[in-house]
Order: sequence, then structure tokens, then C-alpha cells
Amino acid sequence: MALLLYRGNSNPAILVIQSCVIAPMDRINTHRRAQLLVMLPLLILLQGCVYGLLDLAVPNSGYRQVITITASYGEHPRQQLDLYLPEQDRTEAPTLVFFYGGSWARGSKDNYRFVGQAFAEAGYPIAIPNYRVYPEHLFPDFIVDGADALAWLKQEGFAERGIVLMGHSAGAHIAAMLAYNSTYVEASGLDHAQILALIGYAGPYDAFDLSSRKLQRIFAPAQPLAVSRPINFVDDNSPASLLIHGLRDKTVMAQHSKNLAARLRAHEVVAETRFYRNNGHVAVAASLAKPLRRWTPAYADTLDFLARLTAEPLLTRISD
Repeated sequence: MALLLYRGNSNPAILVIQSCVIAPMDRINTHRRAQLLVMLPLLILLQGCVYGLLDLAVPNSGYRQVITITASYGEHPRQQLDLYLPEQDRTEAPTLVFFYGGSWARGSKDNYRFVGQAFAEAGYPIAIPNYRVYPEHLFPDFIVDGADALAWLKQEGFAERGIVLMGHSAGAHIAAMLAYNSTYVEASGLDHAQILALIGYAGPYDAFDLSSRKLQRIFAPAQPLAVSRPINFVDDNSPASLLIHGLRDKTVMAQHSKNLAARLRAHEVVAETRFYRNNGHVAVAASLAKPLRRWTPAYADTLDFLARLTAEPLLTRISD
């Protein structure tokens, strides 16, 4: 597998090609791999957001070649993104941009290779950005970083077929702020019309609990607080949206997706929802990994939405 390490800002000029093995799975024997796959859902449920474990369960074998580009879109060490390019380009495929969760305080693109491979394997270029987090940074720095990552993608020619924003949990909040509030995207130099759709997994889109001191500090700069809630920026020009949520989610209640869908539909914007009765907060993202796709239909539902988005750009049909 080839890893293309692409570093630079406005005028990147250094391209280093080296061979590497992204996942250490090849060093795990078949018996150990089988044990890990059986135990993985339980480990995730018990330990929370341990998405780094999923990379151990995603073997390199069985996949097309995936090219990974690590690029800097700013000067801060966290202002970097990984770009997964499919071996066989689909001429109609938009670029996907996935923001991971972590309560706006933690997380790393390095733990989400399973997401990059999942969609690159399906023929979609997909970027997974890092972004600045608490306690060093507060709202709206992580939103600004997301917009700057999109501007880098445009500069490098990856926005020509449009962009689909995606995210899980806090990452879905970031994606939704960029999708519905054109201010951030346009300030970075990207035409907001190039945002084709939002795909949100278990996102906090409406008013959420700020009883914790950490969240109070993160969103203290939001004056009024309403400017930090994606639902308040929905209008007639908002992009089509797919909202996926587990009904057993105790971290971000499914009512967030229900409220956002209702607001979008009130503006006659396409809002498709998928609610999974027996799943919680982690499952909707973890099940994007190939070994866990029987856990929820999130991956299949996402690919179905993307296929119809490509075939029918306006997605005039509204469905539940």
C-alpha cells in the first residue's frame, strides 16, 4: 500500500512517497483476529469511544488500494487532514468530509481509518480533518477549522463535484454548522452552494445540556447561545440531509435529529431520517467499519442516500 505524505499550506510543494502498512492487523493471527471481532462490540460498549480499536479489526486484505494524503490546512499541529482516494475514481462522486466526535475536546483522525477505507472502497474520496479542541480552543474555533479544511479541498481541486459533510456526535455538530450556516464556509472562500448534503450520525443539533463546567466553558463565547446551535440556521437554501440516530442513545438524545428533520421539512428541504430501535450512541458510527456492519444498517443507509444524491442532485423526494 502506498502512503502519499503531502505537506504544505497555500502552495504545497513537497510530495514524499513511501511504502507502509497502515494497519497492524497483518501481524495478528487468524485466531486472535476472530477473538477480537467477537469481543469488539462489547469493548466499545464498555469503554465508550475507543474507535482506535476498529482499525485493528479492519484488515488490509479484501480492500482496493487506498491512497492516504496527509495535508496541512493551517499552521497549528491539529490543522491537518487525511484524504483517502479510491483506486478507481467515480466520475460522479462528490468528496465526503467526515468530522469525528469527542465532546469538542479530544479525538484524532488517526483513529478513523475505518471510516476512510469504508467510503474510499465504495468509490468516494473522503477527507477526515483534525481540528483544534478544548481546553486550548473554544467555540467557534473548531467550526472555523472545518471551514478552512473545506477551503483547502477546494484549492486542491477536490470540491469540483461538490462536498458532502458528515460527522458523528460533536463532529456532526461541526458538520451541521458548516452545512446550515453559510457564514463560516463563505468566509473561507468556498461557495456554500458546493455543499451538496449533510449526513449526521447522532448529532446535537438543537439545545443541549450545558450543565457540565467543560461545556459551559467551550460555548461561553457563543453570545447568544443560539448561534452555536445548527438548527437555528436552517433556511430554504439548506442542503438535503440524512440524519441517523439510535433510539437508545443516552449521550445525545434522538430528539435532536427529530427536531432538526422537522425544521428542515418546514422549509421544504429534504430531510431523511433513520432511527435504529436497539442501538445507542457509539453503534451508529462504529458500524461503518466492515466487521461491524451487521450491528446497524448505517453504512448501507449512507451509501443508498449518496447513490440517490448523485443520481438526483436535488433529491426532491422527502422520506421518513
